[in-house]
Amino acid sequence: MPLRALVITCGGRKMTGPAKFVLVLAGLTKGDTKVAVGTETIKKAWSKMTEPLGGTFNAAYPTRAKDKAWVESPKKGSYKLRETWTSILSEGLSD
Repeated sequence: MPLRALVITCGGRKMTGPAKFVLVLAGLTKGDTKVAVGTETIKKAWSKMTEPLGGTFNAAYPTRAKDKAWVESPKKGSYKLRETWTSILSEGLSD
């Protein structure tokens, strides 16, 4: 599924900032927990979707996503999904 469609379908606008970060990362990696993506790539993808995401990228989102154990950082400026990342989906689909 294209990234923009994924964000809209999964309720990206209703999610918290860290969950939105994880959703964009999941879209870029196609949900693969072994693939790492750089922060700049995530920011670039985010900037193309400020309306469905409800605002601009905040540098605190990756840290907060790590605090919730949704992502990990194998090296500085790079993130990959953890197995627990799917818990964000219930956040966007709730009323």
